[in-house]
Parts: sequence; C-alpha cells; structure tokens
Amino acid sequence: MPFLVIGKDHADGLQRRMEHRSAHLENLRKLKEDGKIVVAAGLLNDEKMLNGSATFFTVSTQEEVEELLKSEPYVIGNVWETIEIIPCLIPDFLLKQTK
Repeated sequence: MPFLVIGKDHADGLQRRMEHRSAHLENLRKLKEDGKIVVAAGLLNDEKMLNGSATFFTVSTQEEVEELLKSEPYVIGNVWETIEIIPCLIPDFLLKQTK
C-alpha cells in the first residue's frame, strides 16, 4: 500500500536541512533503487524557501514506513518538527517505470 509522508521542518530547521541534505538525497536514491519510493519533493514556504518534504512510499505497511524513517537523515538530524504518514492510493499507471 502506498503512503504519503509529509515532514514539516522546525521553524529554525533550514541550516540543519542543508547540513543533512546530501545524506538525505543519497537515502532517497537508495530507496528509489530498492523500489520503496515513487517520488519525493521539497516543500516551499511563501518565500520559496525549503521548509518540508513529501515522499510517496510504496511499501506494505505503515510499520515499514516508520522503520525506514528511523534511518532518514532529516529525522536523525532533527530537521523535521512533525511527520505525518497518510495511507493513499496511486494509480498503477503512475507506478510503472518509463524509459
């Protein structure tokens, strides 16, 4: 079942976000290669500054998402103040890889 994870940064989290960004992107790359995520995006505030993240996971259970988040650099680095995990449906044609 797919899950949308929305992590919202602490008000003063931009510096921590930048410190952990490379590790975060590498983690996303590995999750994508392993088929555990579809897509991820940085969320912007009104000033067009990064202030959160959205990731669509394709795993079996919410517990699996929670386990994967334990090694997420933005969790370890205390970038996100809140994390919301939302079960969702993604149409199959959007999950297929294109070349």
